[in-house]
Amino acid sequence: MKIKTSWEFVEAFYSNYGSSDLIAYAGDLDKILSGEMVEGDCSSETFKHCGSDFTIVHSEYDRVHVEIYKDAIEGFIDYLKKM
Repeated sequence: MKIKTSWEFVEAFYSNYGSSDLIAYAGDLDKILSGEMVEGDCSSETFKHCGSDFTIVHSEYDRVHVEIYKDAIEGFIDYLKKM
């Protein structure tokens, strides 16, 4: 397995990556911050939940990514223990 980016690491070692609500939430936050939010989709609802405040969105983005990377590192450690 060749991992080139930190997000590929998350994809490989975050438990239940494809069905994680936290990963989906992180994607919504990323859409907001990168200007890709579409009215009526989950990212616009997330923005409203954050009070339509980019400062809150950015703080939430940072908090969520810390949790995601922590969980991915724990998944990697579990992977190593099974080797």
